[in-house]
Amino acid sequence: MPKKIVSISGLALIVAIVLAVNLIAIVLLGGSKLDMTEEKLYTLSSGTKNIVGSLGDDIKAQFYCSKSEMANVPVLRDYAARVLEMLREYQSVSKGKFFLEIRDPKPDTDVEEQAEQAGLQGIPTNAGGKFFLGLVLKDESGREQIIPFLHPDKEETLEYDISKAIYTMTHPAKKKVGVISSLNITGREKMRIPMMMNQEQERPWMCIRTLSESYKVEGIETTADAIPQDVDLLLVVHPKDLPGPIRYAIDQYVLRGGKTLVFVDPFCQADLESMPNNPQIRMQAPIASNMPDLMQAWGVQLETGGDKASPMGGAQGMKVVADPLTAYQIPGRNQEVLVWLNLREKNRNADEIITSGLDNVLIPFAGALRKVNTSDDIKITPLFETSEDANTMDDMMLKFGLDPEQIRKDFKKGSSKIALAYKITGKFKTAFPNGKPAAAKSDGEETPPPPPTPDPGQLKESKEAGTIIVVADVDMISDRYSVQIQSIFGRQFATAINGNLAFLGNAVENLTGSNDLISLRSRGRSQRPFTKTAEIQARAGEKWRQEEENLNKKLQDAEQRLTELQKGTQDRKVLDQQFAREIEKVRAERTAARKKLREVQRNLREDVEKLTARVKFLNIVLVPLFVVVAGAGVGIIRTMRRRKA
Repeated sequence: MPKKIVSISGLALIVAIVLAVNLIAIVLLGGSKLDMTEEKLYTLSSGTKNIVGSLGDDIKAQFYCSKSEMANVPVLRDYAARVLEMLREYQSVSKGKFFLEIRDPKPDTDVEEQAEQAGLQGIPTNAGGKFFLGLVLKDESGREQIIPFLHPDKEETLEYDISKAIYTMTHPAKKKVGVISSLNITGREKMRIPMMMNQEQERPWMCIRTLSESYKVEGIETTADAIPQDVDLLLVVHPKDLPGPIRYAIDQYVLRGGKTLVFVDPFCQADLESMPNNPQIRMQAPIASNMPDLMQAWGVQLETGGDKASPMGGAQGMKVVADPLTAYQIPGRNQEVLVWLNLREKNRNADEIITSGLDNVLIPFAGALRKVNTSDDIKITPLFETSEDANTMDDMMLKFGLDPEQIRKDFKKGSSKIALAYKITGKFKTAFPNGKPAAAKSDGEETPPPPPTPDPGQLKESKEAGTIIVVADVDMISDRYSVQIQSIFGRQFATAINGNLAFLGNAVENLTGSNDLISLRSRGRSQRPFTKTAEIQARAGEKWRQEEENLNKKLQDAEQRLTELQKGTQDRKVLDQQFAREIEKVRAERTAARKKLREVQRNLREDVEKLTARVKFLNIVLVPLFVVVAGAGVGIIRTMRRRKA
């Protein structure tokens, strides 16, 4: 048989085999995919699969994406493709209940007008048009949920945002949040407003006003002995000296599977400021809040300075966290407050949806949380942590006033991270095994509390898994440390100054959702930043700051020596000589310090340039060279085998 015919036949056979293999793969594997990304970016979480897989009504998803407007913007174009890929994943797991429609709202078209009428956010372009990247969800009952703009900066919460919109649409009833607090944060009590001629008005905290826009917020008296059955989330803020019955009610609510968000505090400035402006009263009054019996049952505890903590939460000798690496920088002043923790991305748990994407969270006078749980039924996850240099300090020094310099002098560097907030999930056991505790007497006598009363209906352990979030600070959600309030024509307008209220909103939103929403993990980012360069810059920046502090210290010492010299002698000639020598010495120190700063800057540039050169060499030379050498080696081996054959 001629070689040409053999070659053609062999080629045809190869093509047939390839086609057959592809057809078999399509039939057998269907839509199977293999997610090779490190953080499983293209795999939906089990919580999302449960939400979408249990849909009753059909959902129509209209994805508005301005393809033509994004063609010259690679970041948006790639992110739009990422969103579309995820929406198709929703469609594939919905059992035919999720229908996807892709719309391109080109300028001056009916589709653009429909996008604007739906409430989507159009971003202006340089060419005078707008580009849209939003989602409209509709069900058969006429309910609707809109995500006005899917911002690339929120890629970590992309799955959660879409799943939450679906869950909210299918569960339209407004959730109820019950609030227990020893402070008047709900504005139920009349408060005297300073500088207003003793006028009184009801003024809830801004965090409560914000929550009231989306939830039914209802205050629960600290003297109550039960939590209403219709409460979807229990918010406990500054539980100072809570009586036994209400603590027992919280315990039973948790064991019924109730979701709970707790803010305790070793040094609550909001409590201090609510007291009469009397130094003696403020020095002696307890301003700490704690629930050691309940928190012990949940597997955590708030660090104290001794054994004087009472079961109700009144405590003496509390510990406050200080951290030089997260210290708040006072604007306009070269001064840092070590006990005001300005938390950044590295201090939050990126794997938790509650803290994902948050930045610039300010926690003043925070407490230290510790794990004490050993049960396998309870999982404790940190939400916020300090740096490894953090340590605790006694709260007593803060009652004399905030002195940043004295705090820095008294501070001793730590060696491990300190947890500031925990998320606790699992099945819990009661903190009151002997029954319902009685309320303490209010006659001021120091008598032992009455024995607990047996409760026939008491739950000894959880019926179902519950979720609790414990935060070791209250002031972070107060108006003073979270918003800037302006009064215009008698109306108050608040502007967020950090991510504090965003954290509260995330936590409440997450806890009032289903267990599937609570379990949703934060997604990773498809763009991988060049972190090594950032680390080099951060190290050099820290060294720069240290050098600058040393320079300022030297200059201050020199000025102090000059002042002492001027006061200590009347001999003008000697003074002039001493002054000249001091000035010369200061100038020499300043010149040397500036030289060191220039060296740090030069080393920074050299480190970055060397790292960039190594990466370029790896990508441009080494990898292609490896491919060429490997290919040549394979070719040589095959040639040698053919020769031997």
